[in-house]
Amino acid sequence: MSELASEPSKQGELASEPTTQGEPASEPSTGAETERVLVTVDDAGLARLTELVADLRDAGLLVEEVLEPIGTITGSVAVDSLAALSEVSGVDGVEPQLASFQIPEPDSDVQ
Repeated sequence: MSELASEPSKQGELASEPTTQGEPASEPSTGAETERVLVTVDDAGLARLTELVADLRDAGLLVEEVLEPIGTITGSVAVDSLAALSEVSGVDGVEPQLASFQIPEPDSDVQ
């Protein structure tokens, strides 16, 4: 078996932690307005992705999913903490997640 195959994948390590509503360093205060966001990671951020995710949590992001192959992290943040995410080293951009969608159940009526 090759040396690479015996090592756990970086993606697996990251994905197992934040995909189910990870716990941020500080929860948004009760009643605070939150916004779902997409955080785009730059090349330097990809090189230190685990640390970047921790830094984003410290800045207030409730991490939902880390999509390492496309350099994107999804989550939600209190609106008053939104600007802080852009200041985190390794972040290329932060934008609102415009719409969510869900595929109808197989038994539902076609619209």
